[in-house]
Amino acid sequence: MRPARILHPCSSGSEPVAISKLLPFMIALGVFLTAAFQAPFAFAQISLSPQPLQRISVCPQPNLAPPKNALVIFVEENTSQSFSVSWRGMSNVLQRMGTINLFPPEVRSLVDTFVRNLQNISPQTNVITDIEIQLRKHVAQMTKEMVRRGRNLLGLPGAGCIGGVLDTLGRLDLRVGEDIYKVFMDTYGEAGLSNCLREMASPYYDHVEVLTDQGASFQNFRDTLLRLHRCGFTIDVLMDGHGCGQNISMNNKSCGTPGLCFYNPSNPSISDRRDAQQIQQLKVDNGNQNLRLNAVYMTSCWGSEFNQAWINIGAKASNGPQQLDYYVLLSPFLFLDGFTRGDKTLKAAAKDAYDIEKALLNVLPSYRVEVDLRPKLNELFPIRYTGTEPCGVNMPWGYLGLSTKIDYRGFGDYCVGDIFDYPKTCPLGSTKVIQQGEDKCKQDLLGPLRDQAHWSFDLGFSIDRALAVTYGANPAQPVDNKASSQRIQLGSSAEVSDVRQANVCRKNGIGFCFGASGQFCGGLPFIPFAAQLGEAYWGCAGNNCVINAGSWVHDQCCAEYPEVGRFCGPAEKTAFSKVCWTETDRAGHRLAHRLSWKRRVNTCTPNGTGIVNHAEYCAPAGTIVAKEDAPMCCSRMARAFNPQDAGDQGLARAQRVIFDPSYVPAVCTQP
Repeated sequence: MRPARILHPCSSGSEPVAISKLLPFMIALGVFLTAAFQAPFAFAQISLSPQPLQRISVCPQPNLAPPKNALVIFVEENTSQSFSVSWRGMSNVLQRMGTINLFPPEVRSLVDTFVRNLQNISPQTNVITDIEIQLRKHVAQMTKEMVRRGRNLLGLPGAGCIGGVLDTLGRLDLRVGEDIYKVFMDTYGEAGLSNCLREMASPYYDHVEVLTDQGASFQNFRDTLLRLHRCGFTIDVLMDGHGCGQNISMNNKSCGTPGLCFYNPSNPSISDRRDAQQIQQLKVDNGNQNLRLNAVYMTSCWGSEFNQAWINIGAKASNGPQQLDYYVLLSPFLFLDGFTRGDKTLKAAAKDAYDIEKALLNVLPSYRVEVDLRPKLNELFPIRYTGTEPCGVNMPWGYLGLSTKIDYRGFGDYCVGDIFDYPKTCPLGSTKVIQQGEDKCKQDLLGPLRDQAHWSFDLGFSIDRALAVTYGANPAQPVDNKASSQRIQLGSSAEVSDVRQANVCRKNGIGFCFGASGQFCGGLPFIPFAAQLGEAYWGCAGNNCVINAGSWVHDQCCAEYPEVGRFCGPAEKTAFSKVCWTETDRAGHRLAHRLSWKRRVNTCTPNGTGIVNHAEYCAPAGTIVAKEDAPMCCSRMARAFNPQDAGDQGLARAQRVIFDPSYVPAVCTQP
């Protein structure tokens, strides 16, 4: 089984990945993605197996009328490539190199000095393992703390693919490098993390296609784009794969032949690199006509060098890293969340993803840790206390005892003689401990070395230090990860320099998707009972919208009170408003009892009237609603629900209605 690659800065040449690269990725994964995974729930349970190849002649959802949008997610790893950074590569590195390398250089120097001095005293004693165990525990604890903070700060749900990833990471015990590889691959399989992107995207597109592993060949990628174009879809592209460019100006060794990296069916051990000219060949393959492309987002190294190629074949805008891309762990998820649920433009979503990961990897809050070997040394070399030498004189005919003077003020005990007093002594190899009472003799093999056996440092600072590791030929000039990973965007014209999600035309302040769950088709925030209900999405998936009587009247209330209505504006300003309170509670009640229905609406048609378009959003005949919601039926009428009727029982099972005395159920009738 090959691991799904979620890490891929195209490190130059064939140099191995340093252990210091592991720490930022593990910590970044701890936040993994915090803001990235607030997306609503997907249409259905996502398969974790690779997706089968599709023939170019087959159209998904052939009866779906325009406007319709699609997202192509490309995720490719080649684990045999020396420039790849993958889960397997990180695992191998961690097993080859000691965790002790995580110490900052100045602390590492103190540790090395201590270890040498200890071995001079006891050559058989090896404390390196104990040091590494403590370091691993600190890294694991910091990762768990980052996950906890992220969950608390952003209200991340526990359901869905990302909940599983976070929970697995929270239980992770970094004992050996293999654990990192196995815990994810055994749980999610090689396509699991790429399909997590599918789960995030599905609520916002009419069709989502994931190309990974053998499916991520250039031929299959080409066929997929042409097929979706010919089927009438407007297409967004998320390229999460390797890349190489010509402009090697940031002290990197050459990464080889420029091109975007695809799976190579002829030789899977190396990538199939396609340059800009070959990307532009897609237009020729389409009868020399532009493809119906909207936005292209790439995490591929040197992706910006391919922006113009995407524009030349029809993309409205393309966004890629300037050169070597360090920000590849979180960025695909952060971008996709902002571009869909966040309703941000390509440029804004890409910039936010860059800024968040840059802040995480370079400005991580201080996380002080201490490695303390003193308890272990106390166990190996315990300090022993004995009594002082007895007072007296050893005479030829026997021992002549003297009296003892014990000082209870802590000034030292004495032996009292007829002529003079002298301090009590300890055996050779012991030191006297003067105390308020009878003095003791301390036997400490380590002496002052024992108190040196603890070191405190900022573990978070190791991230920035790790990213400063030189990838190029001149060690005096480390790569600037911020500048190298900077996002570069190009538009098809000066007028069209930025775009939103394909076929999503809604803008703030305009009532697109007016009547569906959430503001402007945006769905709802985390709902505690959503996982139990098993609903796929809340709001609109592409042009397919979830509607209920509460969302209907709440949107109308917000149109009347846009600034003060509860959840009508920014949540921090309106969450506790009393205006539109009844409508909000009605929406929550209907959602919890599954008194919702789905309609396909044109999300590019605005509604500024403040009144929901009844014909487009009404509940079809056979929908079970609350009795007072009958006016939202397409017929504007409903009959009583009959729990004894087999037909009504079937409707309830299909809709999965939850019955209780809080409402009277009714069934929408034919117009």
